[in-house]
Amino acid sequence: MTEEIHAFIDTQDVETIVAPFFKDGEEVTIKKFSYADRQALSGEYMKLSADWKGKKGDKIKQDTTVKSEVVLGKMNLSILDRGIKSWTLYTREGKEVPFSRRNVRRLTEPYAEFILEKINVFNPTRSSGEEDEDADADALF
Repeated sequence: MTEEIHAFIDTQDVETIVAPFFKDGEEVTIKKFSYADRQALSGEYMKLSADWKGKKGDKIKQDTTVKSEVVLGKMNLSILDRGIKSWTLYTREGKEVPFSRRNVRRLTEPYAEFILEKINVFNPTRSSGEEDEDADADALF
């Protein structure tokens, strides 16, 4: 089945999600990523890898290889920031908490992980020539 392609992301490109553990009335509306969203997300994650080989006079033994890896960025927070359109969520006392970047950082792990998983499923990666059915099974990251 071929998915219809549109030029722009619009108000129809959203989905409302509810977790089994959400309180009554709680829901989160997630949105499709635009091209600009995807570009920004790829720029917020960088993984640097390097191999060093010891030379005479180094602190590591000569001819010993040392592997180093550094991950820069806060990919999951960026996905939540860009993938949530709105929410109705409450404090323990029943007070509604407005959606904001600051409040995204206050989410508990179960809430954040559930929302993140749903955003990734709603925004599958697509490679050129890939069948739509296969693409739907892939998560964004």
